[in-house]
Amino acid sequence: MAYSGKEACLKRFKDYRSIYEKLYDIASVALEMWDDIQYWMPDQYNSKISGKFGKLKGVKGTSKTPKHLPFIDKVTDYDTPTGYIYPVLSSFRAMLVEDNGRWTWGKGVNPIELIQEGVATDIFIDSVRTSISNHHNPNRTGKDIQAWTSAYQAARIYYLELP
Repeated sequence: MAYSGKEACLKRFKDYRSIYEKLYDIASVALEMWDDIQYWMPDQYNSKISGKFGKLKGVKGTSKTPKHLPFIDKVTDYDTPTGYIYPVLSSFRAMLVEDNGRWTWGKGVNPIELIQEGVATDIFIDSVRTSISNHHNPNRTGKDIQAWTSAYQAARIYYLELP
């Protein structure tokens, strides 16, 4: 629903505001994660895969006018489809724990550091990239439940293996 029904998400927030209050403490981090994934993933992908990030279906180069990432105040040379980012960002929910009625990062996880270290890119490569190959369409990838499930499972396994 987060990808295909953005308006429905806002309605849920309005109707169930008290449930979403548990997320308030991590909301600013989630917004920063959105930008960090876009900033770090292209170069990490290029160094891990024999291929170019810019050649993925739907990824557009922006070298003439770099894309500004407002939550981290940096720029990127790629415009990455949201259908590729949502499943990766969403997968990090596997690392949340409830503490005194609020969601927090379990095991001392710092999701920004994990993104910078390449965990989000690994999740993308292991789960979302398969959907891209199957569908050749960023929109269909964003709606592919298997991509979302695989990304979540990859993040969960990573989290469970942490000391």
